Amino acid sequence: MNLSTMHNINALEFNDMFKLSDVSSLESVKVSDCPLIDKVSFNISGANYKVELVEGAKIDLGGMQSVKTIESNASIKGLKTLIIPTSTKELKFVPGFGDGTNSIVNVWSATANHSSDGYEGMDLQDISLTYLDMNMLTNVTRAINFHIAPTEQHPNMNTDRTGNYFKPEGSIDLSNYSGSMVKMLKGVDLSLLDVIVNNTRSHKDLSNVFEGAIIPSSKLGEVNNLLDKFNNSTDWSYMFKDAVMEIKANDVNIPDESSYREMNLTGMFSGSNITDDIEITDNIRNVTSMFENCKSLINYKENWNNEYENLETEKCYAGTGGDLELVPVPWGGYGFFDDVTSEIVVRIPEDEYEVVLANRYKVTSYGIVNWGDGNVGPMSNNYSHIYEKAGVYTIKGHFTFGNGYLCNTSLNAVLLEVRHIASNTTNLNQAFKYCSVLQKVNLNGLNVDSFNETFNGCRELNTVIAEDIDNLKYREY
Repeated sequence: MNLSTMHNINALEFNDMFKLSDVSSLESVKVSDCPLIDKVSFNISGANYKVELVEGAKIDLGGMQSVKTIESNASIKGLKTLIIPTSTKELKFVPGFGDGTNSIVNVWSATANHSSDGYEGMDLQDISLTYLDMNMLTNVTRAINFHIAPTEQHPNMNTDRTGNYFKPEGSIDLSNYSGSMVKMLKGVDLSLLDVIVNNTRSHKDLSNVFEGAIIPSSKLGEVNNLLDKFNNSTDWSYMFKDAVMEIKANDVNIPDESSYREMNLTGMFSGSNITDDIEITDNIRNVTSMFENCKSLINYKENWNNEYENLETEKCYAGTGGDLELVPVPWGGYGFFDDVTSEIVVRIPEDEYEVVLANRYKVTSYGIVNWGDGNVGPMSNNYSHIYEKAGVYTIKGHFTFGNGYLCNTSLNAVLLEVRHIASNTTNLNQAFKYCSVLQKVNLNGLNVDSFNETFNGCRELNTVIAEDIDNLKYREY
């Protein structure tokens, strides 16, 4: 369909194009030389309507040099390529109706000719936008000649583009931007995008601003310039969540005590590929999940040894790649300290075998156990675990023995060795009674003197290490 030289038409609307049950046969639309039209819309007024074209369709508005605004509140289906005039100032693709995605792959300036070069994406050649909302352009994954300077409207470059990066070549100038900075550069590949901030800004919330972004080392200066210019900001939660970073955490300009800013760094680097820890200063108030699931982080600054006032630390290092055994539980570690941790070896005789660590509540700290089969976490309500496969496993965690309680029968039958007993255990009365296959027990490090029936019924026991214990009273084997 071609429309041209229609000087009296003052509106072009693809609104409520079809009812949901209708089938579109529209493949191509070209409109030019309609000087009274300044806006083109693809809107629908209710859930019973849709905007749809034949799959792979093209709409060419390049000849409409009076058009300033192109807008849509619908999930446009079928349309692959939209050619826009160089007079365009506003692109508004906002959610409203439909499934939240568009079929649009290409948004090309009228002066950009990609009909034969295979380029797919956005090309804003000779276009200077004052308003951009890409919320619904979820299939536009690249951009060239991309130069925007938003003032109030968030461009939403990657709001719903989960798993796909937006890769623009050009610049974004935030020097005069007053809108929300939350998720501003989420999922954006910054490799070829210049991030410009020339003026100080008053925003307080920079949460998720680089979430899921690709940040090469060459962009460190631009990242820090942005952070420095937003010098009133205190909420940096999830700032680099899931980001792919060639910069180090210690190279990011995080405000210290001299800034007098009380910082929220919740989840700041969570899920990213960051490799280094930071020193947490006294002005930081929240590091909950700060490095959670940063698998490449293997060395720690041991911030937990410092004293802080009102610092929230839950899961700060949970799921990181280092040795979490001696990281305290309140910081996201296992807290496997000698006084609250026992370690044993079991032989599981068959698949789907359940082990119960104690008949009664035996947890001496947070109830975290490494079951030796890849499962680590708080014990279930009955302190049990099911092993999928038979085999020999080492169990380490917050449990102990004795105090007058017998081992559960499921453990009696499989306990081979006791390598360590939590040193705050008060006595070992009946601790291993009827453990029929137990062969070796290490009692070193204990400060107990009561061993009533400790090894009664231990028919296979051949080694008891007790070098630290001077007097084993009340022994009954």
